[in-house]
Amino acid sequence: MEDWEITKKQNTITIDFDSENEVLSVLGVSDSNLRVFEEKTKTKVVPRGTHLKLVGSDDEVRIVAEVLGKMRKMAERGLPVEPDEVAYLIDQAFGNGEQGKQKKIDPNLKDDQDYITASKLRIFPRSDGQKQYTQAMMKNAITFCVGPAGTGKTYLAVAMAVKSLTERKSQRIILTRPAVEAGESLGFLPGDLYEKVEPYFRPLYDALYE
Repeated sequence: MEDWEITKKQNTITIDFDSENEVLSVLGVSDSNLRVFEEKTKTKVVPRGTHLKLVGSDDEVRIVAEVLGKMRKMAERGLPVEPDEVAYLIDQAFGNGEQGKQKKIDPNLKDDQDYITASKLRIFPRSDGQKQYTQAMMKNAITFCVGPAGTGKTYLAVAMAVKSLTERKSQRIILTRPAVEAGESLGFLPGDLYEKVEPYFRPLYDALYE
């Protein structure tokens, strides 16, 4: 939580942001992300200008603060923070649902046929969903995968591309990414062309360099 100051008083945590726009980017359109916290937790998230006040049990408010921290970092990278992604982050943090249960690597998933060898790394699927995704990429020329942020979609796809390249099954890796999210216009994004599209390509570069 080094990115902002946290002041604790009983069961209250106050998170300080740099601007109201930063708060709005985390709360979502018409406070849509705020409603996800209301539905999934007992912690009250109260906006106060450039602050968010969290009120609830001691353990829960700290977990909610960590989730908000991840949401803030997504917004800082220029990635949209949608309600379904917030719901996933909450389930993951609290250990609810299938997402939360699969935070650790399941030894049963380490089948020889399912790991990806990229460079000198062996990459194993961490959940049933990742296992199915990996198997689909191994069996099909084109694979589509949809899911919340942070579930390994980009990382596994890049790893599979590197594997194919090093095994000489492919001649080159072509990186492509939608530069405009639904309802957005590229012309309204700040900066030159590189600065406009860089946030969308950054996850690809990060996975490739690793």
